[in-house]
Amino acid sequence: MQVILEFLTIPVVHQLLQLDCVFYGMTLAQILSDNNVSCLETNVLKVMVMQKNANFVERALKTLNGVKIISNHILGQYTIVYEVPTNEFILQLSINYTLNQTILIPSLTDVGQLYLDRSMLGVRADSGEPVPLFTLLQHCRDKICTICPGHFTNAKDIVQEVEKLYKLGWEITNSKIRKKIIPTADEHIDCPICKTTMNGKPCVETVCNHTFCGACWGKLWNHIRRSGGFDAATASTIVACPLCRYEMKNWECVPFC
Repeated sequence: MQVILEFLTIPVVHQLLQLDCVFYGMTLAQILSDNNVSCLETNVLKVMVMQKNANFVERALKTLNGVKIISNHILGQYTIVYEVPTNEFILQLSINYTLNQTILIPSLTDVGQLYLDRSMLGVRADSGEPVPLFTLLQHCRDKICTICPGHFTNAKDIVQEVEKLYKLGWEITNSKIRKKIIPTADEHIDCPICKTTMNGKPCVETVCNHTFCGACWGKLWNHIRRSGGFDAATASTIVACPLCRYEMKNWECVPFC
């Protein structure tokens, strides 16, 4: 609760909420999970502006320093996107001039499609099967999120987002690998690639139930990323399990930091 109160006291945030702007995206989830807002430096917080309030918001933006336009056409709609730097992070405001309602541009990463407006913290209507808000707040606290690549074709951007989330301590629900530690007291198990013992070392277990030492998986992933097969439909490099050839997209099996 303290971090939300800290966030709401930021003058530009308070001002935009009063103008019926909607905050959403992964950075909102980070605000709900971290101990302070200052750790969000260089992150982008998405904000959608209703068309009926566009003139008021643009007038408010003119009083701020460092505001710049980064795009004027998104998803087939006439949309202007402003970037507003604050001391803590960057606000990315999208104003859609073709619809008199709030249409939220998809986020690459999300926790149950949370949003915040001046009246409530809620779940976006396009989130499919409803999830209790309490559960989503638990996911924020436990740093559990999902990659939503459907509207994004640049696999490099997706991979970079996954790497950033791992560094911040997030768990990705639709990853095809998970961390595993084999106790030293267990029977010795060798890595199928380097043939050295994996007991007591950070390991990777794939969704096809094969385990490799973390070092070997990192080398394999980087080698395939540079020279492996390419899925034109998703612009992703295909990573195949060395034992059963089960195929994964490169962003689904990024080595843990």
